[in-house]
Amino acid sequence: MAGRFTRRLQKELLDLQRSPPTGVKLEDNTTRLDQWRIHLTGADGSLYAGEHFVLRFRFGNNYPMEAPEVVFEGPNIPMHGHIYSNGHICVRDFCFAQLVKLHRFFDLLL
Repeated sequence: MAGRFTRRLQKELLDLQRSPPTGVKLEDNTTRLDQWRIHLTGADGSLYAGEHFVLRFRFGNNYPMEAPEVVFEGPNIPMHGHIYSNGHICVRDFCFAQLVKLHRFFDLLL
């Protein structure tokens, strides 16, 4: 990964470890900067309230200029127009345009 993008991703990882959003937990054994697993619990009052999801994020060399690959793992894959049956999320069409406006990628999880 390029130097400045590595620094950005390191900062985002540290922010997520120190102050995760409600219902978001970074898997403890995250050792690779370019691949994270996140556990997500559906927010109260939402369609997915109380449900548990696992997402895998893979960041390419051109992050944040290119969207990370985001995939739901395991048997619990939500039904949504931007989520394929194999768990892949169409990030580019769904929300990547918003990523450049955000300070951290995981703000998209909120």
